[in-house]
Amino acid sequence: MFKKLCSSIATPPPTTTTTRSSSGGGGAVSSQKLTRESTQKPPLLKAAPAAAIKAEKAPAEVFDPNPNNVSIHPKTPIRNFELGPIIGTGSFGIVPIAKHRDSGLVVAIKILSKAHVAKTKQIAHIVQEKKILERCSKSEFIVRLFSYAQTREEIHLVMEFVPGGELFNQLRIYRRLKNDIARFYVVEIALAFEYLHEMCAKPCRVAYRDLKPENVLLDGYGYVKLADFGFAKQLGPKSIGKRKDGGGGGGSGGCGGAMEELRQKVGFIENEKAYTLCGTPDYLAPEVILNGGHDESVDWWALGVLLYELVRGIPPFQSEEPWATYQKILKREFTFGPKEPKKAKKTKHKSGKKETSTTTTSGSKKKKVKTDEDNGNQNDKEGEDEEEEEEEEEEEEETENAFGFTKESRDLIRKLLTVESANRLGSTYGSIEIKNHPWFRSVDWKLASERKWRKPPIVPQCPRSEKELYAMLQKIAEEEGFDEESSARNDTNFVELSQEDEAAFQALEDDYEGANDKNENEIDNIITVET
Repeated sequence: MFKKLCSSIATPPPTTTTTRSSSGGGGAVSSQKLTRESTQKPPLLKAAPAAAIKAEKAPAEVFDPNPNNVSIHPKTPIRNFELGPIIGTGSFGIVPIAKHRDSGLVVAIKILSKAHVAKTKQIAHIVQEKKILERCSKSEFIVRLFSYAQTREEIHLVMEFVPGGELFNQLRIYRRLKNDIARFYVVEIALAFEYLHEMCAKPCRVAYRDLKPENVLLDGYGYVKLADFGFAKQLGPKSIGKRKDGGGGGGSGGCGGAMEELRQKVGFIENEKAYTLCGTPDYLAPEVILNGGHDESVDWWALGVLLYELVRGIPPFQSEEPWATYQKILKREFTFGPKEPKKAKKTKHKSGKKETSTTTTSGSKKKKVKTDEDNGNQNDKEGEDEEEEEEEEEEEEETENAFGFTKESRDLIRKLLTVESANRLGSTYGSIEIKNHPWFRSVDWKLASERKWRKPPIVPQCPRSEKELYAMLQKIAEEEGFDEESSARNDTNFVELSQEDEAAFQALEDDYEGANDKNENEIDNIITVET
C-alpha cells in the first residue's frame, strides 16, 4: 500500500562475529508421532539446555518511541499530535511520524483518503486490518494500533513506530544467516502466528497471509514486530474431530450445545476458508495459487519459505516471472544444495585413539581384527562408543551444508513446505506441532514468549534520541521525495461517497468498547500508563 521507509531507518551495523549454539545433552527430541486421527492436542516438549550464544551488545542508549509505556484513548483525534517528517507515501495517502502532545508517545500515522480507498474497493480490507490489530494489542510480537479516528475525508490509523527497520534490511547486509541466528527470528514469528491463529480472536482464527522479510520489523533492541495486516483475514473456528467418548456433537471438537449457541450468536462458519489471491508470489502457498480455498496453514508454509530465505539468502522458488514461480511452488521444486558424501564413522580404542571404519564400493565394511585385550574391555568401551555416536549425531544435525542448511532445518522446511495443506506441519494442532520439532529443541518457549529466552543476535543501529531520529527522517524524506503533493491527500476535489461506502466506513466505529461514551473534548486528555 505504501512505499516503506523502514529499511532506511536503521543504519547498517558494524561487522560482527556470531556463533552457532549447539544443543547440549541431546535434548528431548520428539519421538511422538502425530496422527491426523487423534483429537488430543500433544504436550509441549521440554527444552534442552542451550550453549551460550554470542550476540551483539545492545547500545547503552536506544531511542524508545514510548518511554513512559503509555496508552492513549482509542479515538484520539489527529490534532493531538505534532506531525513530523513523512516516512511513506502511497496511492491512498501518507504516513508521517508524529508525537502525542501530552504523553510524548512517538507514533506513525496512516492518513488514508476515503475517496481513494472506496474507489479501489479496499474498505473491507481497512476495516479488517483495524479490527484484527485491535485484538492483537496484548501481543509483544505484533505492531500495535494505538488509536483510530476518521474525518469526513480521511481515516487516521495511529500505529506503533518501530525504529529498527525491516528484517529484509538486515538480510541485505548479512546476505545469509547462520541457523542459530535464523532460529531467533523464526521463533518470534511463530509466536506471533500462535497469537493470531489461536488467541487473539478466540474461538475464531486469524490468517496473516503476507509474511515476507519486508513485513518483519525490528525494534530498537532487535526484537520482532509483525506489521502490515492489510491481507489478514478472520476465519471461523477450526474443528479437529469428534471426542473419543463420541459425545459433543458434530465436528466442533466436542463443544456440543455451547458451540452451537456460540455459532448462532457470533455467526461464524466452522472450518471457514478464504479464497482471495493475495500475498507475495515467492511466499504463496499452493492452495492460494489454485484458488481452492485456504486457511491459516498458509502462514506455516510462508514460515518455511522465510526460513529457507534467511539461511540461503534467496527464496526457494525464486524465478524471473511470477508464473514460473507458481509452477515451482505447485511442483515443490527447490533444492537444499549439492549432496555431500557421508562422513566416515569413528570408534575409540582403549588408548583413546579413533579408528575410521570405511565403506567399500560393495557396501560392506572392512573388518577389524580384535585382540584378546579388545574383547576383555568390550563392556567398558560400549558406553564410550554410544557416547561417541551421540556426539557424532549431534554434530551431523548442526553441521551446515554448502547452502547453509543443517539436517534438522532441512527436515523442518520440508514439513512446512508440504503441498497438501492437510499434511503440513501445524495444520492440525497448530503451533504445538511447530514448537515440538527437533530444530527448536534448544528453545524455552515460555521464556521466548516473555522475551527472556535470549538476546537478539542482531541489534539495529538506531538513532539514540528523538532529535537525531527526526533529523535522519527529514533527510531521507527529502532524498526520497516524500511529500503530500505526490499523495492522495493533496487531492482537494473531494468525491462524495455512496451510502453503501459511508455505511462500510461506519463499521470502523463499531468495535471500540467505551470509545463512544465520552465527548471529543474529554478524549483529548485521556492517557493511561501501562504497568
